[in-house]
Amino acid sequence: MNFAAVSLLLVFFIFTSLACGKTVINCSTTCPNEYRPICAEIERPRRGRCTFRNKCVLARRECRRPIEVWRIMIIGPCPIASKFCDRFMEMT
Repeated sequence: MNFAAVSLLLVFFIFTSLACGKTVINCSTTCPNEYRPICAEIERPRRGRCTFRNKCVLARRECRRPIEVWRIMIIGPCPIASKFCDRFMEMT
């Protein structure tokens, strides 16, 4: 592939990611410490809901562990979080 084709694919990826509401980050991004909770549900490899500190932390988790499929349920903390969330947050 030539440089122009690679550049075009990169631009397409960024715009489609933004259009889908995904935060585009590098996996090693340092997320802000601000508390803007996001309740997300993991669909695989197991099911459950966890509260993430903010969207950046969720996006970093998705980037670092692509086997996991997360879906934002509500903006705010989860009313009931799954028991495994504390362990998940340590690995984020």
